[in-house]
Amino acid sequence: MQRRPRSRILLIAMPPVTEGGNAFGVPSRREIIIAMLAEAYARDDLEQHEFERRVERAEAAQTLEQLEALIHDFPPEARATYGGAAGPSVPAPGAYPVLTQAEIEAMVERLDGEPAPTRFSLMGNLRVLVRPTDVRVLRDVSAIGDSHIDLRPLAGESGVFLLKVVALVGNTRIMVPAGTRVEIRTITVIGDQKRKDARGGGLLARLGRTLSVLPESPEAPRGPPGPVVVVTGFKLIGDVVIVEG
Repeated sequence: MQRRPRSRILLIAMPPVTEGGNAFGVPSRREIIIAMLAEAYARDDLEQHEFERRVERAEAAQTLEQLEALIHDFPPEARATYGGAAGPSVPAPGAYPVLTQAEIEAMVERLDGEPAPTRFSLMGNLRVLVRPTDVRVLRDVSAIGDSHIDLRPLAGESGVFLLKVVALVGNTRIMVPAGTRVEIRTITVIGDQKRKDARGGGLLARLGRTLSVLPESPEAPRGPPGPVVVVTGFKLIGDVVIVEG
């Protein structure tokens, strides 16, 4: 049985970009260009070293011309397909852009190579509040005790947040904006993965509402989700608990 030859993008030298150019719209176009590069890499149309080189140039680009030079050798069919190259669509009210798995993997790989701030606890609970101005990678190291990572201030932010967990005994509690996508990739010896709603209240409150002893709490307005949260690392004993809201 003959294998159908795979289409590949010819890698040639990128044309030089003159000084100056258009700076308006660079942030949004940068995300699209990186998504196109990630799609090309995922489809084996770009070698890894070439993909990494172009992503670095995309992150450093200051003009639209510099960004477009990174895909000048993409054929028309690739430009029309990869990463939504036609431009970002305007989301409907209440809808937010969704990253493809290829985009997520590319961002995780980049964040994994960056220096990660470390929060360490030998014995006792650890509490960390992450703000939009903080970097998008964090290492949580604890021997005995629970970790509470609050990512709710990232509501409305895009991209990926990478949490690296190293824990012996204790739970990791991650608070995220409602609707946030969370991928748990930790290796756990003894423990579970749970997802809760912060508006649910405690056990007695939920039991009271079930028995109609307590009134239902009013539904709070749901804001935008946060960036995709990817949790990696190792836990010996303990749960990973995702709390929404």
